[in-house]
Amino acid sequence: MQAAMGSVVRLRTRSLYECIMQKASWDSPVLIKEMAFDEVVFWKENVEFLNGKELLDEKVCTSVVYTDASGTGFGGYIVEYEESEVIGSWKPDEQVKSSTWRELEAVYRMLMSKLTYLKGQKVLWRTDNQNVVHILCKGSVKSDLQTIAINIADICTREKIQLSPQWIPRTDNVKADLFRIQLGQTIEDEILAAGVTSDNFSTLADRMFGIVNTDEYMVYEDVNESTNKRKRKIGKPYWNAELQQLLLETNKIDLFSKVQRR
Repeated sequence: MQAAMGSVVRLRTRSLYECIMQKASWDSPVLIKEMAFDEVVFWKENVEFLNGKELLDEKVCTSVVYTDASGTGFGGYIVEYEESEVIGSWKPDEQVKSSTWRELEAVYRMLMSKLTYLKGQKVLWRTDNQNVVHILCKGSVKSDLQTIAINIADICTREKIQLSPQWIPRTDNVKADLFRIQLGQTIEDEILAAGVTSDNFSTLADRMFGIVNTDEYMVYEDVNESTNKRKRKIGKPYWNAELQQLLLETNKIDLFSKVQRR
């Protein structure tokens, strides 16, 4: 099947193979799970449409997308498309997930954010995570990753998007990485703009956010030796995902309007 239909075969048969491998014996019945049943329905509805492919697979794209993710957030953009940048942060339960999950989810959220523009296009999607490229093409044995891959594939089928994932070194994915980092910097700038200093941080933190133990947070002054100018910063091992998420959840930062103004 794969020779005639391409990588979609591996992506859309993983759950069926898993059910077959769990049989007690050769002649025993096969228990079809929900995801496997969805695959049966998919092939029933699409086998005629997918049967056959071009012998000459031309690698032509109409859009190029870059995405990147970290433990605190993600970023992405479309090449040569103004205002295409997408920046987001993870919830606490998402921050503890695997790096592969975050990178794959970044692809999904970027796709959903720019779906209107990408509709009907041949998209070259570049990421610095090799696992993401493999999963988008062939799926994953992990159910949470497989679910994201299927969701992306369904969207691409519905919106007639031809998605071609490509791995690139991290050094070639600098711009998307900067958008990811910009999220944390934006929040830090907002805190300092509110007049936070080392002297009043404990008071403000307790009043605004309910933080009683502020030992892990600190504000210091950074002196530029060439200009002798002082700039207040939040101490970097103290500036962390916990504080960032707390600020987002308590709605003390107008994050998205700040990003849009940039």
